[in-house]
Amino acid sequence: MHRTLSIFAIATVGLLAVGSAGAKDVHGSSSDDAITQQCPAAAQWIGAYKQRMRQEVKAARSIKPSDPALTKELARRTAHDQHARNAEIKATSSAARKAAIEQMLAVDAANLAWFKPQVQAHGFPTAAQVGVDGIQNAWLLTQHADRDPAFQAKVLLQLKGDLATEPYMRSDYAMLADRLRLAQGEKQLYGSQFDMKHGVTTMRPLADPAHLDQRRAAMNLMPIADYRCVLHAYYAAPAAPASSLAASHTRR
Repeated sequence: MHRTLSIFAIATVGLLAVGSAGAKDVHGSSSDDAITQQCPAAAQWIGAYKQRMRQEVKAARSIKPSDPALTKELARRTAHDQHARNAEIKATSSAARKAAIEQMLAVDAANLAWFKPQVQAHGFPTAAQVGVDGIQNAWLLTQHADRDPAFQAKVLLQLKGDLATEPYMRSDYAMLADRLRLAQGEKQLYGSQFDMKHGVTTMRPLADPAHLDQRRAAMNLMPIADYRCVLHAYYAAPAAPASSLAASHTRR
């Protein structure tokens, strides 16, 4: 079975969980432990990043969202998104995986049908409206709007200028930029996109690999060697029990 890993380290690792309160990856503490043991440099990077981001988003988190209804709806749709993706990861047979993928695509379509008109009418949500968590939930819905690359491109263009003042968005921006470039037949810039085939992860086409870590650092992404280690540890960890899936908030 061949599939694309559209995850990236600072969002998927349960050790980090900066973006979403109570975030937890599909493998739970088992993958946290595996990463700590197998990837000590990555674990150290994650710890330092958590501390830095907590300081940088402290002011934003102190502001009560002005649009609680939108905040709640973004969280609800993100939970559905993640539940569908966790089910696909957990599927053990071809039939179960096919059904899970169909459900995942249906969730993505429903989310796009709701979110695109929202953005067209009111713009991409702001921290004042939905908080830092709400913004990252909005990013996730945008990441998974792959059937509408024109919409994704408009979001990237709209938010590029915000990266200097809202650094917690940089990694999300980098991931979406990579997804969009690959969809347009170009090479990715930040190495966030991998394929997995028969349990082996392979980076999708990359531009200028010699300067990859410099670009990743500028977008708050860990060094690529550490990221590869995290991917291996994450996908080698045992699957979580079904009861944990409802609470999972893995961001891919």
